[in-house]
Amino acid sequence: MGDLRSDLKHAVRMLAQAPAFAITALTALALGIGANTAIFSVINTVLLKPLTYPDSQSLVHLMNTGDQGSFSSANVPKFNIWRQQTGIFQQLAAYDTGGAGLNLTGNDQPEQVQGVHVSADYFSILGAPVIAGRTFTAAEDSPHGGNFVVLSYGLWKRRFGGDRGIVGTTIQLNQQPYQVVGVIGREFVTDNPTDLWLPFQFEMNSQDQAHYFGVVARLKPGVTVPMANAQLKLASDQYRTTYPGTLGPHTSFGVMLLQELMVRDTRSSLYVLLGSVGLVLLIACANVANLSGSWLPVLRWGPDAGTSFVSCLPRVCLCR
Repeated sequence: MGDLRSDLKHAVRMLAQAPAFAITALTALALGIGANTAIFSVINTVLLKPLTYPDSQSLVHLMNTGDQGSFSSANVPKFNIWRQQTGIFQQLAAYDTGGAGLNLTGNDQPEQVQGVHVSADYFSILGAPVIAGRTFTAAEDSPHGGNFVVLSYGLWKRRFGGDRGIVGTTIQLNQQPYQVVGVIGREFVTDNPTDLWLPFQFEMNSQDQAHYFGVVARLKPGVTVPMANAQLKLASDQYRTTYPGTLGPHTSFGVMLLQELMVRDTRSSLYVLLGSVGLVLLIACANVANLSGSWLPVLRWGPDAGTSFVSCLPRVCLCR
């Protein structure tokens, strides 16, 4: 530690003798290191850290796969068949991404809010923290089950002042009364900003082939993604037989880890960006090394003080 302190003092003294070089070198290195730190922080958050949902490594998204690629939307008949795959899934839930918005009225300040339709198991699959009331029951999520709503933490605090008494009362959405059954905590984060959730209330016998929602599921313990894909390939054959002409001969069902689905469009871009800022840091280091070549230590020896030897190598501790 004594040698380290001595070296640091010597380095500071030498840099103080060359302030222009010190400022230029420190600025170049700070820019390079700062850019790399910022980009790595983004990559760590988006790609490396697990999702905030409990046991996120078992969360998957149901996919349609084929020769032309894959897509994640679903219809009611597919959702019905996927629900029957109890050998690989613990739970399965549907959700949409919200529409044009809902008009929340009932006082002097009407407000447009973003509502998302979900099936009853959505909150339990994603481990949503319920801080007041409860989430939807199976009966409320059934056809003609009534008008019910679950509020987000943000809307609950902003519109209703965090009043827990809101549970059990009704609010007006698009001029229709909806009973508030629960409030979700602020820790629950979704892809799209959401103010409230409504039950889907699917008619499970529907043969409507329109794709307008996504399906998330939790794998059973011990079930891997390849195992699930193998089972879902059989399910796609069943779907093809039940609904002839609706599924191409080379189209199948599969799953993708939820985190992979959320980052797959940004992964390559983030890695390219990380490589770019890494190159910036390399250039900054090269520039500092190049600058150091113009600040060469002068060593004097011999009886003639005018005789000097100038080193041609960059040094860590520099002087003129």
